[in-house]
Amino acid sequence: MAIIQTIKEDLRAAFKNGNTLIQLIVINVFIFLALHFFRLILSTTTSQHGLTESLSFKSILSYIAMPLNAIEFAHKPYTILSYQFIHIDTIHLLSNMVFMYFFGSILESYLGNKKTLSLYLFGGIVGGCCSMLICTFIPNSDSSLPLIGASASIAAIAVAAAAAHPRHIVRMMLFGEVPLYILVLIFLLINIISVTSFLNLSASLSHLGGAAFGYFFMYQAKKGNDLSTWLTKLLNGLKNLFSKQKLKVSHLNLHKKEDTLNHRKGNEKIELILTKIKRSGYDSLTKDEKDYLFQYNKD
Repeated sequence: MAIIQTIKEDLRAAFKNGNTLIQLIVINVFIFLALHFFRLILSTTTSQHGLTESLSFKSILSYIAMPLNAIEFAHKPYTILSYQFIHIDTIHLLSNMVFMYFFGSILESYLGNKKTLSLYLFGGIVGGCCSMLICTFIPNSDSSLPLIGASASIAAIAVAAAAAHPRHIVRMMLFGEVPLYILVLIFLLINIISVTSFLNLSASLSHLGGAAFGYFFMYQAKKGNDLSTWLTKLLNGLKNLFSKQKLKVSHLNLHKKEDTLNHRKGNEKIELILTKIKRSGYDSLTKDEKDYLFQYNKD
């Protein structure tokens, strides 16, 4: 129980302090668990209707996974974002999250924490678009399969990290100390071979597209051009908008409570004045009481 409590406190602190890497990992894990929860529910409810759990689950995925056919994608443009947070296989999720944390931690020492989200989202968008556009027009490609996973986004983060710190040393169990750029070059080479041999074409194309954006992002950052500025402004604007709405509602509620309290006090004062008139007559009232009674009747 102590370990669970510690994890909860660490996660709460990460979200409160704006640790983008941890936030992205938590979101990915949460969606993974939610999808498998729905899958479990479907496995116990769909059989009586003659449907298999697999078909029902694929139907859910069809709404959030990114189609690689341009015509179908035109009807689901939002999937360019949603696909980046979908994992079905446990190994796929764990490997992506480990790589994202590893490369992201290196990158944040150069860029800072706030730009990671922009790189993650834009890398996924560019990777997804590259995969969709090429698979749509290449014969015999696996465009019938939707695109899922954060791999393109993580490829962008990895290449950006290597571009920022190419000589950063990674200590590997079997190979000893290896420069970061060597690992990224091996990753790119594997994906290029996969594309040329049509092995897992759609995923490899998205990886290369994300990687290309990661390099471009860092190239612009070194020139002083921040490609994440407008997204940061948008997110800050939304945050401020909701904060102002909350403040406005609180302000209105405060005024409403004050009006109610003042109205209640006014009624109590009128009752006291009327009781005094009943007992001692109108002439027993003070000048302030007469003025208050006159104003009350006027209102």
